[in-house]
Amino acid sequence: MQRAANRFLTLEIARFIAAFCVATDHLAGLATRNGTSAMPFGFSLPPIAAVLFFFVLSGFVIQSAHARDLGQIDALPRYLWRRIWRIYPLYWLSLIMPLWFLWHSSSLAYLAQTISLAPISSFSMPEANPPAWTLRFELAFYIIFALTLLPRLGRWVLGIWLALLLLYWFPHLFHVVVRPYFQALPAGFAWYFFGIHDLLFLCGVEAATLLARRPLPGWGLWALLGASAIAVLVLLSRQHWGFDYPDRTLELFTGIGFAGLILALTGLEQSHRLTPPRWGAGLGTMSYPLYLIHADCGALVIKTLQAAGLAHLLPVPELFLLEMALSLTAAALLAFLIDKPLQRLARRVV
Repeated sequence: MQRAANRFLTLEIARFIAAFCVATDHLAGLATRNGTSAMPFGFSLPPIAAVLFFFVLSGFVIQSAHARDLGQIDALPRYLWRRIWRIYPLYWLSLIMPLWFLWHSSSLAYLAQTISLAPISSFSMPEANPPAWTLRFELAFYIIFALTLLPRLGRWVLGIWLALLLLYWFPHLFHVVVRPYFQALPAGFAWYFFGIHDLLFLCGVEAATLLARRPLPGWGLWALLGASAIAVLVLLSRQHWGFDYPDRTLELFTGIGFAGLILALTGLEQSHRLTPPRWGAGLGTMSYPLYLIHADCGALVIKTLQAAGLAHLLPVPELFLLEMALSLTAAALLAFLIDKPLQRLARRVV
């Protein structure tokens, strides 16, 4: 039997590394704007590559956790409850500080879209929490995947979605022009439900499907791991090593490369050829809180130092380390004192 997706310690460690990459980039930028020196090389890690990996990983996890629910309408309430409970409580908690400053200068529409994570109708206002744009894509994927739980229709949903995405982003392969029809959809809907990033979720879904149905032998898994790692490195070298967004073709192949890495790592762990340390589970638990809370922690450090008249006296490395120390501490407290108990409660309720 396949192990539960949240039991793959290799993925938990990888999830934390990806969240840490995003946090270092945001905090390094904040420190650079407020410190007294330049940021040394190596403090900022590739955030774009981390985000692309997150999308692939999410597809893998959801497919692994709910593959048996295909066409089972009775599983829909549990699926929706757990997905909502996974995303929103910590996200709302992360909005407390930014909304304190934005509340009086923002429209009701902006506040409603910020709190609900609905597809935004205008990109002129920044996200209250910088990583929130990725959560909007996440929710779009959750909604599409929920349709796979419908009887009869469910087995066709992901295939139809894949076909529409390919028609939209690679029309030259089919000699068909469909983009004007998508642009007629409500504002923001086409971007989140038919964006290029959505193909990455499907890469993860396919990796989970292959793991469950066609397990590779040991030598095949090691070969896949090596080939995928080399492919990802080559692809990232053309994307400023993960600091720039790739074009649509590069992004698709990067997603396939990440899917190969995930498939190889989980296959090796599942067959006990790879035994990651148990503390990897703790890192995985911290990943989502760190992803959400680091921007608040960085801003809190800067505003506290500004109030004390010290913000422009600290060198950038020291400022960055203060931001990161607070972010990791807050992430650990949120993970083990709030988020983990909340997820246990969710499993008891539904």
